[in-house]
Amino acid sequence: MPLTDAGGIMTRWAGRNIYIDARKRAEMALRESEHALAFDLASAERLRSLSARLVPEDSLQSIYDEVLSATIAIT
Repeated sequence: MPLTDAGGIMTRWAGRNIYIDARKRAEMALRESEHALAFDLASAERLRSLSARLVPEDSLQSIYDEVLSATIAIT
């Protein structure tokens, strides 16, 4: 809604558009975060699939433990 001075001239604008702008920024940040998470998940699944093909089944648990430890260390 426009705010006017005594002469009827609009001096500024006040209203819900301030809140909409903040909400739009938050929604954009959420979408970016969701895309980054989806990418990270796809990357992790790709690495898991590759390691499953390269490592004999009886060695998987020790390798998973090492991968988990390394992942925790870098995050």
